[in-house]
Amino acid sequence: MSNYYAISRIEALENAMFSKAKLQALIGALKVEQEEKILSENGYKNGKSLEEKIAANQGETIEFLIENCSSLELKAFFLIKRDFTALKRILKSILLDTPLGQLPQGNIKVEELKEKILKNFIITIEPLNSKLVEVCVAECFDAYEKHIGNIIDIRVDKAQFEMVDILAKKSKVPLFQEYAKREIFYKNLKMLCRVRLEPTFKKVCEYGWIEGGHFSQFEWQKFVDYDESKLDKIFEMQTLHIKESYVLMKVGKFKPFERAVEAEWEERVRQSKLSSSSDEKILAYSFAKEFEYRSLKRVIIGKRMGVSHETLLKNLRGQYA
Repeated sequence: MSNYYAISRIEALENAMFSKAKLQALIGALKVEQEEKILSENGYKNGKSLEEKIAANQGETIEFLIENCSSLELKAFFLIKRDFTALKRILKSILLDTPLGQLPQGNIKVEELKEKILKNFIITIEPLNSKLVEVCVAECFDAYEKHIGNIIDIRVDKAQFEMVDILAKKSKVPLFQEYAKREIFYKNLKMLCRVRLEPTFKKVCEYGWIEGGHFSQFEWQKFVDYDESKLDKIFEMQTLHIKESYVLMKVGKFKPFERAVEAEWEERVRQSKLSSSSDEKILAYSFAKEFEYRSLKRVIIGKRMGVSHETLLKNLRGQYA
């Protein structure tokens, strides 16, 4: 597909996304039927629950992204994200006895994957590194059997982002390189601050340090035992946003940290709308859809929990669309 045509399609899809005005209309809807109508008019037609509607929309979006991007690394990245979402849910279903729910159909066949995990924990997922996934699954079961705690999220993220880091280093898309580096850094930073606040979390963290980014896995492990002044000095040498994030997290303010990181990344992605590269715009659109899914969940779940319309409106940030 030509660069011009791909960019034109992306711009058309961007215009169909949930704007701030559309989200305000969703917040103001008084009946479930009105919510359903608004969701349906904006591309969320399939599925009964919000989770199912989002999963269906994710599947459609991924198909579009893979069809239209020219970068092999980005195609693999989109498949990896979908496959590891499925892997995480399947592991939680088996080990934590939670409902499986609707899974995005990715590079893997979900039932085959579940069967292989249950039988022998050996998985072959092409074009992914099956050994990394095999070790990931084995360690999740091992930690569960040893009653170490729920390591599924951090252990699956470790395998996923180590693969993403390899792809990003091969890629010529700046936004992709930036994404891999920052995600690895912030995931490791959050674990570091959490384990220093909750020493009992140390055993869980040993499964989750991600290789790549600003510091090596070995350096992150050493940071756990550093005294505060030494650690402060290390992060004082980083960018302003990293310093601010560290200051928030080291005293346990994880929610404000996450909101600040989200806002920073949303602004960076919005800037990519101006790119002349179709792959950069396609990647930016994929992240923009994630912002949309997150906003929809916050609005719908917030309404179900009785959060006031004023509070929901106040927490709406500027949308990508």
